[in-house]
Amino acid sequence: TSGLVIAPSANNGSEVTYFKIGSIQNGSLFLADGATLIHNGDFITVAQGAAGLKFSPAANYNGSTSFQVWASTSADDTGIYLTGAFKSNCLATWIRCHRARYI
Repeated sequence: TSGLVIAPSANNGSEVTYFKIGSIQNGSLFLADGATLIHNGDFITVAQGAAGLKFSPAANYNGSTSFQVWASTSADDTGIYLTGAFKSNCLATWIRCHRARYI
């Protein structure tokens, strides 16, 4: 599934320039190109988040899955907002045909 767009909250302003991605479960997460794999702990730019991400579920997986996103002012842990206070969980429920409903 593609089109998983990540954007900073309007309350964050322009200081958020990166997102840290973690706790990817039950599949693989890619940048919009569908080829660049995102690993747990990787940082992506706001532009990469806005371009959309692609999630590919594990073979024969049918169920709910998630990954976490932290807003950051830098491409390392020193810029993470308030030690994860702005952490979000992204949840997708996979149907047999691998279509997703985002919550």
